[in-house]
Amino acid sequence: MQLNGKTAIMTGTTTRKTIVLKISCLSCDVRLLAAMLLFAVLLTNGCSRSAPKDLIEEDRYIDILAELHVLAGLREIHGDSLYITGRQAIHNRYQITPDQFERSHRYYQRDMAEQQRRFREVRNRLEEANRELSDYYEKMEEMSNDAPHPEADLPLLPEP
Repeated sequence: MQLNGKTAIMTGTTTRKTIVLKISCLSCDVRLLAAMLLFAVLLTNGCSRSAPKDLIEEDRYIDILAELHVLAGLREIHGDSLYITGRQAIHNRYQITPDQFERSHRYYQRDMAEQQRRFREVRNRLEEANRELSDYYEKMEEMSNDAPHPEADLPLLPEP
């Protein structure tokens, strides 16, 4: 069988068909296309290391990441609607737009060593918040155990 001057070999069985095409120029075209695509991506992402004009300050960015991680955990329990509403609430709370966060996030991710350091900071902040909550709940439990129970002050009902 001939395809536009290129050789194609077809073999077939009742259970499976194998098609082998020998097209030599296709690999050249794919490489050229890949190079053009890479060039276009580099142009659209911008090769410069300059920060976006509306870059979120780093400490604030870490606060936002921490809240987004808590929200992602809640997403597992409560689903996407809470996640979407929560993201909007976080954007409103910090007075940022979703696009502004994405631009800042892409900028901060350019330096992976620094981004890993930021994520360690997020983890540390979340662990600290977890310790504070645990301490709070322990104190509340102690207070409830030490307080007199309201049932103890009720008079006993007379026997019939």
